[in-house]
Amino acid sequence: MVDFNSIFEYRGKLEQLTDQKAYEVIFERIDQIKTQLEIPQYRLVFIGKPGSGKTTTICNYLGLTKDIVAGDPFEHFELLDIGSGRTTAAEVHIRKADHTALVVHPLDVEQQMELIRDYCAYIWSQAFPVKYEKPEDEKAARDRDPSIEYERIIRNMLGYDSAEEMINEAAQDHTRDDFESFVDEILEKIDIDLRTETEFLLPDGKDAKTWLQKTFTAINKGKAERVCLPAQIDVLLDPDDIAFELPEFISEVIDTRGYDGRAREDLREYLSEPDTICLVLDDVNALPGEMQRRILSEWVDKEQKDTIDRVFLLVKDKNGALADVNDADGDPEKGERIKLSELKRKIKSESLNYRLENTLFVDSYEGIEHQKQPAGGRKHRKIVTYFDPSIRDSERERITAHLARIIAHHRQALSEEAEHLEEDIKQRVEVLSTPAKSRAFDAKQREITAKITALSDTMQREITELFEDSNPALKDFEELFWWDHFKIRSDIKWNSARAMVNRKGVFYNANAYYEYAAFCEKNFKGKCASKKQQILDYIKELGECEATPEDILSYIRWCKTIVDTAYEQMIKNVRSLAGSCCREALTETYWQRARNVERGSGYYANLLNMLEKQMGKTDLGETTAKAFKQEIIDFTDKVNNALTSKPSAM
Repeated sequence: MVDFNSIFEYRGKLEQLTDQKAYEVIFERIDQIKTQLEIPQYRLVFIGKPGSGKTTTICNYLGLTKDIVAGDPFEHFELLDIGSGRTTAAEVHIRKADHTALVVHPLDVEQQMELIRDYCAYIWSQAFPVKYEKPEDEKAARDRDPSIEYERIIRNMLGYDSAEEMINEAAQDHTRDDFESFVDEILEKIDIDLRTETEFLLPDGKDAKTWLQKTFTAINKGKAERVCLPAQIDVLLDPDDIAFELPEFISEVIDTRGYDGRAREDLREYLSEPDTICLVLDDVNALPGEMQRRILSEWVDKEQKDTIDRVFLLVKDKNGALADVNDADGDPEKGERIKLSELKRKIKSESLNYRLENTLFVDSYEGIEHQKQPAGGRKHRKIVTYFDPSIRDSERERITAHLARIIAHHRQALSEEAEHLEEDIKQRVEVLSTPAKSRAFDAKQREITAKITALSDTMQREITELFEDSNPALKDFEELFWWDHFKIRSDIKWNSARAMVNRKGVFYNANAYYEYAAFCEKNFKGKCASKKQQILDYIKELGECEATPEDILSYIRWCKTIVDTAYEQMIKNVRSLAGSCCREALTETYWQRARNVERGSGYYANLLNMLEKQMGKTDLGETTAKAFKQEIIDFTDKVNNALTSKPSAM
């Protein structure tokens, strides 16, 4: 057990021995470790594409299922709303409570009205279609649909069975120039002001499972009266009402909205928060998938070793997929070994920031067999033919044990790192306290730091040159932002100004600020990573000499921690700065003008043109580049100051 009180006592000793604060970076890291080791429980976060089976997996893992026997219909087995895809409209948080209830956290009124208006614009575009000017805009036209999850809720609030019904009615009852009155009519029907009910308690005498399934489905699909568009739904369960399995080390389970490749700052935040375990769903046949690759290569940096330890790939073994793997010969265990071997090669070849040991293959319906039977006409329904709950319980125990092992590994790694840092700090104090050792160490340190100083100075000079106003590369940098970010049709929807104006980071389909920040972060890392790696490689090289004394080895570990910690903080700052610069350029006044762009032929091109003019007018690229330049200067200064400090003035 790490004694953090003992470690922090050394801070006072160092303050007495030196007036410089290079060691504060080390204590910042120790603070981070202490915080993580004191976490009593974790939040289990499920991340996946729409329709990847997150809700199904959660229900079966927690035991949130109906009591079922052979012959029962299979389709309503889970207690939470599931479907063929894009079923979960709002983020769902499941946890224990002293009473069973559902609590709705609504989107604010402005957000709800924006989404409703977006949907009205979509219906209008189908009722009164317009021809787009350019062939390149065809994909934007195909991607015009608003959020499918919220679309379903809005349609159900209005009492329509299908979008086609709304489209036909709009075309019959309105003219092309009558859009605003159509919107007013829809808003009046929904009447957001009266939709104020947010808490649903299990009534006395009601069967808890039946009530939960019916009430949750009604809320999630927009069929509950007096309920607004939800941002989050809390499922609070009293174990006396519904017996469900929640491991002691898990405080709650979070079912996130499907990730479809767009900017999702909410998911990125979950990955970085120290009290989360993120289960990223994947498929046996494409391991890892494109979405999973992006998360492991772009969202998780190799410097974020704490995050890497808490990210899992949860691979669905659906319908015996492991047994059907090439060369598995029908043996699922052999199929698993083959897929793990393939994943290991891809982790190395594609530089994915992931621990192979975290991978877990699961079958959501372990112990349950079903088949399709005619249900009238062309429809079929699934009927349970066999169910052994003991098999499912065994699968649940296997998953829980795997999670527990990985968490134990993570905490052990943190403890060992804290112990190493404590030894390094002791070495610093001893060197500074002993004149003879200080002189000997001083000579060796000068030899070490000369190369590191040159490398970090080179990094600062070469990178900052990219951001000088007189350098043509700056213009290229700006144009790269414009082309690769704002003109990616699949990332930003342009079907209406309101769909483009997801300006506060709350809506999920189009967020210019987060997309811009993600793009800037990726490009910035591409410019800086190699220079930073040169510094670390040299530090590593110094530590590989067998004759290197322990105090120098301690110093090398000290240097590596400083570089890693400072670099990770710089990348976080860059992402935050990019979002801030974008917000300062694309102001509320700009978005208000964007909403007033007239629909019709050339609408999409007009929005793009307006956006580029605003970026040029506010010098968004130049402002961002200057902010990045300062971050580089701060990083290299911090590294140089920390690594070149003499022991007598450390």
